[in-house]
Amino acid sequence: MNAILKLLSIVTLILLIGCAHLNEGCNDYRKADAGVKQADPTANASKKPVSQVNVTQASPGGTAGDPHSALLKKYARAADPFRRLQKNDTISVHLQQAYIKDFHETSFFTTDEHVRGEIAIVIKVFELTDGKDFNFSPKAAEDGRIVFYSDDVRKGQFLNFSAMPVYGPITYQGNPLALDIFIIELDSTDERTKNMLYTLASVGGTAYPPASPILKILDTMGTSLLKGDKNDVEFRYSMALYPDKGYRTLDQAVLEVGNYVFIKQTERDKSITWEELTLDEKSGRLHNKDSSEYRDKTYFVVQINKGYDATTLDLSQNTFRKLLTAVDQQQKADAAVYKAAIDGAMAEYLKLQASTKKFSDLRQTLTEIEATPGNQSNRKRSLSADLVSRIAEEIGRKAPADLSTEQIDYLLDNLKRLVVADSGLYAGINRTNLQDAAFRTKVIDTISRGAATGP
Repeated sequence: MNAILKLLSIVTLILLIGCAHLNEGCNDYRKADAGVKQADPTANASKKPVSQVNVTQASPGGTAGDPHSALLKKYARAADPFRRLQKNDTISVHLQQAYIKDFHETSFFTTDEHVRGEIAIVIKVFELTDGKDFNFSPKAAEDGRIVFYSDDVRKGQFLNFSAMPVYGPITYQGNPLALDIFIIELDSTDERTKNMLYTLASVGGTAYPPASPILKILDTMGTSLLKGDKNDVEFRYSMALYPDKGYRTLDQAVLEVGNYVFIKQTERDKSITWEELTLDEKSGRLHNKDSSEYRDKTYFVVQINKGYDATTLDLSQNTFRKLLTAVDQQQKADAAVYKAAIDGAMAEYLKLQASTKKFSDLRQTLTEIEATPGNQSNRKRSLSADLVSRIAEEIGRKAPADLSTEQIDYLLDNLKRLVVADSGLYAGINRTNLQDAAFRTKVIDTISRGAATGP
């Protein structure tokens, strides 16, 4: 009888090995608040709201330059308004670090600490527009993009990557930004599939525009390898970050530059003690209050940034598909109509290409001016003279203009940031005044002196 029970137990275990294990966790995220230090979480905790507890501003007397940032903001806006992304900024998303505390992998022949897991990280980033939305079906991971894969992950280790590109750099169109994130432990992957996953993770970690045909292949072919009922979902989280347009006094998930920390909570009836943790911005790793590295739970860090040159992706993203669509629509037309349609589509394509390139060049000059140290006044003067004269030229150009009204408004708003210390000059920057040579010279002189206080 005992022998039969033992045999049944073994058979049951073998059957269970072939089934999917689902433990997504009760997960959450926080936004690292650069320049803010953690304080004693018990100090006056009963008298103050959480937004006023556990945080002290970094002071010049000792915490300046300290890379450890508090993790207390989720729906609050950052104090620095320049961290918010606006339409026509460039945007990029990177997976900075990932730590795997545990995963489900059954083995009869190795001890727990020597169990090897096959870990894939799948991420989907997109702007919420018509036809694009979240997928909450059991097969949702199949819509994502494999950005990391390894068949040699041990429990309690950081994954072997740093600052993996996930999205962009590309021009932000001003819509809510959505993220779907999965960590999956694959079961019984054959060598051929492993090699394919390695290749797709490598290609998937390269910057491609969202509309690029290669991403259609990556999203379809790569995640088809994840299909089946044997893979274990170790982490899942969906979120949206919104442009800063809501009611001013209402906290919300605003899209801002920064590091976003995600932690997996396996004990679903307990909260994550964020006030006990800080993020070392220079290493991308979490620390406890005693400065030791945090390794209690699975976590990873996603960075959203702006300012990178998006010209390459913008050029391949937003126009060629229109040309192909126009060609396709006219395939059955007679030769003369067909030729006219092609000529018109090609002219529009070349115009949009030139416009995109020009706007990207001007935006990149803005970024270079901001990044130039104050002691390099000659370089600042050269860059600012080029920027101001080219913006004035675009403003004075008769229709049809190369740049849209919205693009010129963006350039003017960011030009104001460079002279924000001079309130009179700041208020005077507009289309009319930039046509005046003396006013342009004053703007160039002010920028050259390093009067900007922006990032």
